[in-house]
Amino acid sequence: MPADLSQVSDEMLLKLAKARGIKTAEGKGASDFLTRTLPQSALQFAKNVVTPIAHPIETAKGIGNLIGMGIRSKYGGTTPQDIQSMGRMGGALMNRYGGLSNIANTAYEDPVGMLADVSMIAGGVGLGLKAGGLTKAANVAGNVSNVTNPLTIASAPFKYIGKPALQYAVGKTTGGGYPAAGEALKGGPAFRRTFFGTAPEQDLVQRGNAALDAMKAARGKAYRAGLQSLKNSSKSIGLDDLQGMMDDFLKENNVGVANGKLNFDFPSTISGQAAADVQAIYSDLQDASRLASQSGGKLTPIIMDALKRRISDRYYPDRTSSALATRMSQDIKRKIVSEVPEYAEMTRGYEKMSAQIKDIQKALGVGQKSQTDLALRKMMTAMREDKTARRAMISTLENAAAEDLTGAIGGLIMKPVATNRLTANLTELGLLGLAYAAGNPALVAALLAASPKVAGTFLFSLGKIAQGTTKLKGPALVSFQAERLRQLQEQQSGK
Repeated sequence: MPADLSQVSDEMLLKLAKARGIKTAEGKGASDFLTRTLPQSALQFAKNVVTPIAHPIETAKGIGNLIGMGIRSKYGGTTPQDIQSMGRMGGALMNRYGGLSNIANTAYEDPVGMLADVSMIAGGVGLGLKAGGLTKAANVAGNVSNVTNPLTIASAPFKYIGKPALQYAVGKTTGGGYPAAGEALKGGPAFRRTFFGTAPEQDLVQRGNAALDAMKAARGKAYRAGLQSLKNSSKSIGLDDLQGMMDDFLKENNVGVANGKLNFDFPSTISGQAAADVQAIYSDLQDASRLASQSGGKLTPIIMDALKRRISDRYYPDRTSSALATRMSQDIKRKIVSEVPEYAEMTRGYEKMSAQIKDIQKALGVGQKSQTDLALRKMMTAMREDKTARRAMISTLENAAAEDLTGAIGGLIMKPVATNRLTANLTELGLLGLAYAAGNPALVAALLAASPKVAGTFLFSLGKIAQGTTKLKGPALVSFQAERLRQLQEQQSGK
């Protein structure tokens, strides 16, 4: 080779460098990074994570030697071998991060390992900041650690692209809907109870009823807390308007009265449950009138409030009796507010929650014990068809009783082996079609994908794997760094 390298062509220099295994800038491009260094770095990361598990004794020895070296360094007794080891360790770190060019080279040649280093350091800094009471700064460091963790990055495509796409595809192919498929991926306790059949279907309705009862109890508790102002009031309110309102309603609907009982025989326009509601309102008003007759024909605000609530409970949408219940409740409220103005604010929350309860009863069928099947169908339809309003009602029930009704409904939706859609497809195929399908893997796969049970089991298993990966983020970093230290020890000992 000529002594003056300026006389050597660039092409010749590159060939000589390659022949001697010297890395050059020529190959450092996006293509080389994606096809060589990134896969190699990822593979090395995976090996370093797994090796300590396969060789725990050797790993423990290596870490033990490093700990011993640190103790001797702090409390005296450092040996020449310790000094040499620390020098080599420092040299290894300098080779990776000692200067901008080294950092750039490490980022190119070992990007996954570099991310693992950043994640580990940020995590340690976060713990230190948290111990020092710097919570916000600790959270920032923790977020950096999580974002740079190689397992976080590896799972991102599934989390942000694969997972939503799978939910949508399974929801369409099975007819179960996007939300139910999402519950299969979560695989929570409520989903498992109904999907794997450990809880009867009626259990879901019972839980829904219990949640509705919890809402009613919360409504009553809040209302009772505000009743003190009524109890302290000495005002009195008459019932004349209410009695006249009742008489007019009965005449309008051809309802007869005899001995305190109402007669709904033809030509009365009221029948069925509406008739029972009107009779109940009439009886409550008669009881209130008898009580008022003992105190000059008037009642205290607290008793009028009790009458209002009893009448309000007789309101159900689409019933003839609801018009009467609404008019009388509003009139009683107006009378009370005129005597106790703060009553208007006190009843606002109660009325809002009452409206929620009635809407839930109608939309989801809960709170009506004789209609279990209807309630099941309504709740499943709310999730399957992604009815936003009805799903919001389910969430309201969940919050009231701390129950995961969404998960339980999702389990029921994904539980059937075959749906009407799949059964219809199999019927259309017939025996000849099924015989053909048996020899056609693609068609068999399509039929299986249409089964909620099969698709639900697949999503459930996939979700558990993803959750396991999330839990391994921290241990994987520790394992990775432990193997790196062990390898460094081997290099130092000349193995």
